[in-house]
Amino acid sequence: MAKSIELFELNYPVIPILSTGFTRAETFVGNSIRLLRGGVKAVNDKAFTNHAFLTTMFMNEQNKFCTEETFDGLKMQSLDQYKKSDNRIVALLYWKGWDDLVRRQEALEDLAYICRKQGDPDKKSKEGKYDFKGLFSFVPVLRKFKCFKPDPVADWCSENCASIHKKYGAKWITKTELAPDELLTIMKNSGECRFVFNYYKYPEGV
Repeated sequence: MAKSIELFELNYPVIPILSTGFTRAETFVGNSIRLLRGGVKAVNDKAFTNHAFLTTMFMNEQNKFCTEETFDGLKMQSLDQYKKSDNRIVALLYWKGWDDLVRRQEALEDLAYICRKQGDPDKKSKEGKYDFKGLFSFVPVLRKFKCFKPDPVADWCSENCASIHKKYGAKWITKTELAPDELLTIMKNSGECRFVFNYYKYPEGV
């Protein structure tokens, strides 16, 4: 396995709040997701995503984080984890609907609430929890079984991103049970989202 090295610094000022980040991790889980979604070609494709997150903030826009579904549930985590050669951002898109500051604030509060609920000791509470079983709905043979249907409350990574967009008015999201590569394609084709460029700081002249 190639040695993990740091890429350039994240260019925090250009990253909008509630932009959707798509990442590629060269791990067993990341490779497995890409293999399932696009075969060996996707595993080798340096631009094929296997994970998605939303950019959020703490107190003010100078303190930016990623809010993402982890195996332990929805959490606010450091964006700096995505500076590595084996775990990096491959695309960042922003929906123009988040320009409405009231809508944006409500969505951020909603995400914070879900993060809080994922730590609820009540095992019956599925808010903020990771939908492990729902992932098997992407496997052709297994999707026929009801036990592997996506959970209506618990989410996986891109499902959480899609759900927040849909809840706050993104008409181009017609269903939320989307794999990261599916969400990326829909956002690119929506006509309402823009690519965010230069989210890494590159040496002068590059």
